Amino acid sequence: MIDDILRINDDVVAGVIDAFVHQIDHPDAPDAQTRLDAAVKTWEHACHASMTPDILDDLHQDAVALIEERKRWPPQLDEILDGWNASQRDLGYEIAGLLDGPRGTLHRLWAALSSDKALADAGIPVSASVVPNIHKQLERLIGRPLTAVEWQRLERHAHRHARDVMGPLMGSLLRDMND
Repeated sequence: MIDDILRINDDVVAGVIDAFVHQIDHPDAPDAQTRLDAAVKTWEHACHASMTPDILDDLHQDAVALIEERKRWPPQLDEILDGWNASQRDLGYEIAGLLDGPRGTLHRLWAALSSDKALADAGIPVSASVVPNIHKQLERLIGRPLTAVEWQRLERHAHRHARDVMGPLMGSLLRDMND
């Protein structure tokens, strides 16, 4: 019973944080405030208490931290692939960090896209990209080609990672090499 109560509370807290993430990621989305309001009401109902401004601010800060953390890691398959069943697991990746299943291959493709972009932004030519080969591997694993929209999602995520994470690291390395 206590586990059930804790699980419900975790779910409603995650719901508020997810609504904040959506609002931050999509500030012009017409449903952003509605989603947040609904999540807060769900939280209040489950917790039998009113949401205070302090708690709401703490959850907003958690959402900001989550967004920052997500910039450092590849997206989940269901964030990129339309119709991907989020319950499908790549146990080799989850347990041992193997990069040959669907999730691991998406990770490699994302990393290659990000690396190519960071190198190009630093003015370093990429003579032979591995992106086309890994792209084909992923499509073989998922049993279909990526759609243009899915590719754009992946590329946008990888390029954001290149700009926000890899770019500053590369700039620092290049400065150190030139000093």
